[in-house]
Amino acid sequence: MLRGAALGCSSRITISNSHNAASASTTPARAAAPPPPPLPTMRRRALHAATAAAGTAAAAAAPLPPAATAALPGASVARQISRQIADREKSAVQVTTEWLARLQDAEPRVQAFLAVTGELALVRAAAVDAALSRGAAAGALTGVPVAFKDNLCTRGVPTTAGSRVLESYLPPYDATAVARLLSGGACADGGGGGGGSGVAAAATAAARAAAAGASSPLMGGIMLGKLNLDEFGMGSTTENSAYKATRNPWDPSRVPGGSSGGSAAAVAARQVVLALGSDTGGSIRQPASFCGVVGVKPTYGRVSRYGLVAYASSLDTVGPLAPTVEDAALALDAIAGADARDATSAGGGGGGGGGGFPPSSSSSSSSSAAAAAAAVFRGEGPCASAVAATRARMAAGDARPLAGKRVALVRETLGAGGGVDPRVAACVRAAARRLEDLGAEVTEVSLPTFAAGLPAYYVLAVAEASSNLSRFDGVRYGLRREAGASGGGGGDLRAMYGATRGEGLGAEVKRRVLMGTYALSAGYVDAYYARAQRVRERVRAEMAAALAPVAVGGGGFDALATPAAPTPAYRLGDKLSDPLAMWAGDVMTVGVNLSGLPAVVLPVGFADEAAAAAAAVGGGGGAGEGSAPPPPPPPPPGLQLIGRAFGEPEMLALAAALEASLDVAGTGGRAPLAAT
Repeated sequence: MLRGAALGCSSRITISNSHNAASASTTPARAAAPPPPPLPTMRRRALHAATAAAGTAAAAAAPLPPAATAALPGASVARQISRQIADREKSAVQVTTEWLARLQDAEPRVQAFLAVTGELALVRAAAVDAALSRGAAAGALTGVPVAFKDNLCTRGVPTTAGSRVLESYLPPYDATAVARLLSGGACADGGGGGGGSGVAAAATAAARAAAAGASSPLMGGIMLGKLNLDEFGMGSTTENSAYKATRNPWDPSRVPGGSSGGSAAAVAARQVVLALGSDTGGSIRQPASFCGVVGVKPTYGRVSRYGLVAYASSLDTVGPLAPTVEDAALALDAIAGADARDATSAGGGGGGGGGGFPPSSSSSSSSSAAAAAAAVFRGEGPCASAVAATRARMAAGDARPLAGKRVALVRETLGAGGGVDPRVAACVRAAARRLEDLGAEVTEVSLPTFAAGLPAYYVLAVAEASSNLSRFDGVRYGLRREAGASGGGGGDLRAMYGATRGEGLGAEVKRRVLMGTYALSAGYVDAYYARAQRVRERVRAEMAAALAPVAVGGGGFDALATPAAPTPAYRLGDKLSDPLAMWAGDVMTVGVNLSGLPAVVLPVGFADEAAAAAAAVGGGGGAGEGSAPPPPPPPPPGLQLIGRAFGEPEMLALAAALEASLDVAGTGGRAPLAAT
């Protein structure tokens, strides 16, 4: 149904649906394929509020020599791969073959993919090699293996949103974020169906451009497949997928988090370098914490939502998961910017019109937009440049790169009654001490409404979901079940709706749709929905005040710091029978979505080691002293850094400083089991 006609190229290109055929091979023989470059076992990230001047200056900065920062922890894996391809040390086909081999080797243990597009990826890689041989320029993301959460539309490639109701859906267009990542940021507009930019048509377009001696229109990442998720993004463990449960690469008995659990697990297991996920109430950040990778939730409107299967439209954001802060910055630069197809997308703010953050004003010239896109393509967008500048300072010997910065620990997230695992709290406090070592001023601040965001979020999100999911009725697309199909008789339209949604939607989705419909019903909308909106405004105002400059009466903090999740990754099955306990785990992240602010999560240590260190400082012997720790250790918990609106460049620069100071050697050589 997909294949030859949809791709416009050889019918040999196939797409394997890994939930139907997990062992299906889409790659050549793997015996001769060397392993991909090793990824650092720990990643970090932090925060810095960006101004327009700082963003513009960072975008205009000259590229820094890679050798200057390569020795620091957190060096970009994407830059390493794209340099190898550009210098012809390896071909794009070689790189793609190696990563497909790793993907297939790890997949039986991780179960991160719903579809693997191996042959399509190899055809695209061959077209990239052909374009380079004809003089096309390579960008910072050229040939880098990427994958997409399966609620992001990919033209001609199945997009299920983890639901049976969309099992057979083939989108006619690419999501804007997908199109931009596959072009390395060179694609200024989205992936509409008429533009021929869909991933399933990429091989043909690239091959034609190469044959004509022109640059390929898609010289960015190479898609290896689509990733598992909780159905329609509703869940925190990826166990609510209609197809299978993804497992944590660090410990297969634990969940990877959710709803972007497939994206986080694929990056942690080194199946891909970059993955895109969506974040409605923490669905990028919590899996990043559970899987020990970097996850970025951008400012609302920073990245277009066009082509994202909607859950809660006022809360949904698209963002990257990556092995390092610099890799996340490269991906964010590539996918960010205004989009005429999304009325909520914003091009202004801290980026000031720099690469990847184009201004929304129609007065901006096409030449400046082209220059901004070219800078992003080279890896010199505002986020990547800010990160590179910070790493260069540290490589040059600056031991206090965060001097003058102020970070606030949110007291309500670390107090004795906050429900935070002591091991997680120990990791966060250790990271705070490291920030102080780097020159930052770290103090505690009280945000009394922080916890109130959780109930408000679950009223607003389910209310919007009940509206958004009404489109899945069996009439327009996806699954259709006639009312008489199982009962033997005919039925009316309402009965067809009931039969289709009853079979096509899972239990968690039905629960949230029913709750949302109730909250919006006559007589209850003021008691629940309107009240939740008032709480949302209080949460937003409180966070904004803490981050506002002192000159205007604010707290003057550059970042707020909290745990990314109250506990390490759950055991499989622990939360399925208690949805309220699962929802409570979102308390650290939902306020950021209610406020529309950016946030980054990076791993800052291992929970068992932090707890032992804290016990030693307190004079205790430490739990389990003299006995071997359980084999496998809990995944490393994450620190969440919350920045000012449109302050992603400075936020990520702060995170990069923390990441570079946390030496990989300090992990004792630990790495995800599925990646070894």
